[in-house]
Amino acid sequence: MKFDIGEKVAISQRWQKRILPDGWQNYLKENQDEFAGSGVHYPLYEKTAAKEIGFICGIRQQKISTTLSWEIEDGIDYGEFGIGPDFEGIRQLNSEHIEVYLVATRMNCLRRVSAEDIERLWNLNEK
Repeated sequence: MKFDIGEKVAISQRWQKRILPDGWQNYLKENQDEFAGSGVHYPLYEKTAAKEIGFICGIRQQKISTTLSWEIEDGIDYGEFGIGPDFEGIRQLNSEHIEVYLVATRMNCLRRVSAEDIERLWNLNEK
């Protein structure tokens, strides 16, 4: 279902950002052999209940999850330009994106909402 900017809608769920927990970097580093080549799936956003009414004010592509891995890379030899630095740290292997609607529910609040969680209350094209 497609919604237009300015339509009044009710939302049942919204996407809420998750914070990367403390010690995540150490966890990846200590278990790097276990995740070799595949990484660890980490959801960046999760759906939470939200019974609110608001107006559609935009559409965005949202990264909702990613796969992280601990990588150790040797420096790259660039010939006459020298050798690039070694790298050891977290790298993103891939990510999952979805289309979300931005719904203004209060004066200073934008909610990211999937289309299936939106119910149209008022359509601009209806007279």
